[in-house]
Amino acid sequence: MNPIQEITLKWSLPVIPVYSLIHEHISRPLLINDSVVVLDGADLVQVDSSGTINWRCVHESGFWGNPVQVEDFIVCASIDNKVNFINSIGKVSDIIDLPTSVTTDILVEASGDIWFGMGGAISSVIRINSEREIVFVTDVSRDFGLRHPIARSNDGILWVATNDGLVRLNAQTGAILNTWDLVCASGTLVDSDGSALVVGVLSEHECALVQVTSDGNITAKYPLPPLWRAKIIRYRNQLWLVGSTVSPWESPTKDDYTLVASLAQNGEPLTLTKYKAFRAIDASVDLIGNLWVGTYTYQDEEDEESGELIVYDDNVLHALMMPVKNAGFGAPVFNQDCEGIVATTTALVSFSFSA
Repeated sequence: MNPIQEITLKWSLPVIPVYSLIHEHISRPLLINDSVVVLDGADLVQVDSSGTINWRCVHESGFWGNPVQVEDFIVCASIDNKVNFINSIGKVSDIIDLPTSVTTDILVEASGDIWFGMGGAISSVIRINSEREIVFVTDVSRDFGLRHPIARSNDGILWVATNDGLVRLNAQTGAILNTWDLVCASGTLVDSDGSALVVGVLSEHECALVQVTSDGNITAKYPLPPLWRAKIIRYRNQLWLVGSTVSPWESPTKDDYTLVASLAQNGEPLTLTKYKAFRAIDASVDLIGNLWVGTYTYQDEEDEESGELIVYDDNVLHALMMPVKNAGFGAPVFNQDCEGIVATTTALVSFSFSA
């Protein structure tokens, strides 16, 4: 990694990219060439490299989640149980009606196929092909239990992490291949050999980082602190885990903390670094290998928000001075010039940095 020496603000644009106060989700900006698309309240906006809004796509019910690019279109869910295809000038050109609401990020394949999770009394995985036809809907969990991102391995298998267990599906047909008794606290990170890493609570009530092989065997269990939310990230030969011990339903206590762990390639924790507690965490890696962590806590009783943008350097977490105060931070996205854009709960911020 390369220690961050200086942060330079380019511009800041007031937006509201929060799409769930209950789960403290901040919509991640989508970089497309020299512009960025991000949620602003119920709308989607495209912002150019100077911080000026090019277009605004208004939705009566409101867009939801993280927009993605599918071929020449921007695809984003909406609160009224629909998936919307938006063209280059910000107009909705096609809509797919869904059985229930979208609850996960949208996973995109180069062919134009997409997969995502839906939730209700029963949670399901859905596949929509490049012809915009629903191919399958497979039930995988109960009671809104599917919220973590779905992963796809090179051999065409979906790894689905739910509150009820870890599930492997055939990505083309939706057939369930394996299930494990594991209350998942993260999505899965899939390796090139078809195995996966996931954070979860085992049947013996122990939180662990679990390695699962493609043939269905759990080959390693690495004990962890009791994490409620976690994310596993790989960049080239580096592997990290970022998590929080704060309950989704409680305020942070004096015993809670944010955890960042560097991992061996098999998932074994090498170092564990603790930082002040925040309920929600997200993380990303820039093109020179720095790990960035966005944190967010919303206090319903006081209607207050707090958070920090943190950089991990040699087992130490450094909070960065940013122009936005009393706000939560998502994970930044980066262009080829190592310039970053981060969505906060009150603004979209563009910055550059030197290392």
